[in-house]
Amino acid sequence: MVSYNLKFKRFLKRLRNKQKLALIEAANILINSPEESAHYSSLLNEADNIKNAIEYFQTEHYKIICDSLKIPMPDLEDSKFYYRYNFDDDEGDKYILTKEGLYDVRDRIRKEKKERREIAGFWISMIIGLLGTLIGLISVIKN
Repeated sequence: MVSYNLKFKRFLKRLRNKQKLALIEAANILINSPEESAHYSSLLNEADNIKNAIEYFQTEHYKIICDSLKIPMPDLEDSKFYYRYNFDDDEGDKYILTKEGLYDVRDRIRKEKKERREIAGFWISMIIGLLGTLIGLISVIKN
């Protein structure tokens, strides 16, 4: 899971750098030669596609985490949590989490991880308590 997270973060960083380069190039075209508005708009469109690709891959990343933790994702038909975007490929529209959807999913993940930590903490403290009791009994029996 750790290597997957590192690969995912590197991949997102490459996409964000590509998006920044497209925006910088679009700004340079707008400043230096405003007559090339077609190229400018295509660069802005590419930057928008990259932004949506980043959000799509984040959605897929959270789906993998939710599947591993056995947490349900929000309902796909709820427009409060998802929007559709078509990347002009053969697969059609893809569902992408909105900001509110991201907050909801991250909150669910945090709650589940907290509950798991609390359960583990309970058992660890029980084992340490039992070991302490056992050591106490052994010391009383020896005397």
